[in-house]
Amino acid sequence: GEWTTPPYEPAIRDNRIYARGALDNKGPVLACLYALKAVWDSGMKLNRPVWIIFGTSEETGMEDIPAYLTVKKPPVAGFTPDCKYPVVYAERGRSVYELTFADEAQAAAWCEVHPDEASLKLDIRDPEFGILQLRNRKQNGNTVTFAASYPPATDAERILAILEESLPEGAGTALVSDWKPVFFRKDGPLCASLQWAYETVTGLDGTPVTTTGGTYAKRMPNIVPFGPSFPGQKGIAHLPDEWMDVDDLMKNLEIYTLAIADLATREL
Repeated sequence: GEWTTPPYEPAIRDNRIYARGALDNKGPVLACLYALKAVWDSGMKLNRPVWIIFGTSEETGMEDIPAYLTVKKPPVAGFTPDCKYPVVYAERGRSVYELTFADEAQAAAWCEVHPDEASLKLDIRDPEFGILQLRNRKQNGNTVTFAASYPPATDAERILAILEESLPEGAGTALVSDWKPVFFRKDGPLCASLQWAYETVTGLDGTPVTTTGGTYAKRMPNIVPFGPSFPGQKGIAHLPDEWMDVDDLMKNLEIYTLAIADLATREL
């Protein structure tokens, strides 16, 4: 009821495509398909095969990738077009915790006393990733759950131990899930290839960056997040009237064409 046009019927207004998934992530996936076709049509000789894998559960745990890896080998290199530009060489870890208290009042009191990272002694900093962030805190009766987006300077077990020190007697905590940080060399062949493709098409500085988000790079070995959002583009996906500029979609197509061609031919 909040969309200007039906979310599953793409509409172009003022050179923008409005549709659910235009930016996250159907538009970029289609750009990759057309990029692969462009490479194929060029007749260039590739040193290795190229696969495009459609993930179907990125928002719900990405369990499709472990299933895939039981029957297929991981790629030697690759990218997921589900984040931002320039190439992302590192993702924070993401762990989820559940705290159980004696009753609802005790849970509420704990939340009031510990509203942020500093109050929990979790203001852990990293020179590249910045400060640890707590997200999505929810209280349900006597249970409190939240996620920690953490830099490589710590780990889920250390966070768990610090949380336990904050609990009143009788309360307990559990680590529900943990996805380790993703980290690649900024000057390694994968990041160098994608940086080159980005800079060649845009003329912008493509120095690799980090992200606090989580993508399929958490589950699939040897891949990094790469696009589709350009610097300054935030708060577009998952909202009514999700959009992507037609020019930006075509620019993604160009970048991904060069990236696929280069990764399929360069020494890795």
